[in-house]
Amino acid sequence: ADDPRFTTMAGISANMGEVFDHLNAFITARNFDAVKEAFEAADAVAAPVLSVEDILEHPQIAHRGDIVAVGDEETRIIGPVPQLGDTPGAVRWLGRAPGADTAAILGELGYDAASIQTLADSGIIALEEGQT
Repeated sequence: ADDPRFTTMAGISANMGEVFDHLNAFITARNFDAVKEAFEAADAVAAPVLSVEDILEHPQIAHRGDIVAVGDEETRIIGPVPQLGDTPGAVRWLGRAPGADTAAILGELGYDAASIQTLADSGIIALEEGQT
C-alpha cells in the first residue's frame, strides 16, 4: 500500500504484470481457506474458480436455475448465464451422438463409403450406431 506505483489506478495498470506476480505468489503459497480469509479481511472481492463438479453441486447456482437438463435427458449441464429477462437463452438439445456427422463430413471431403467403412472398422473414426 505504500509503494507509489500502486497508489493510483494508472499506476496499477502500468505495473499490472507485477501485481499479478505478487498475487500469484501470495495465492500459491497458501491453502484456499487462508487466501479466502485474507481477501475477506482486506474487504477485497474474490471468488474461487469452480470445477464443473463444484458448479453442479453449488447451492446458489442451483437456486438460480443455472443447472438444466434437456427433455428426458438425465445429463445436467450449466445453462446460459446470465439469465436475461428480454432475451433468455435456452438449451434445446445436448448435441448429436458421437459420430453422427462423421460419414457426411468425410463424404464432403471426398471419401467414398468403402474408405469411410475401412476407417470405422480400423477404429480410426466412430460412426453413429447403424451408420455405415
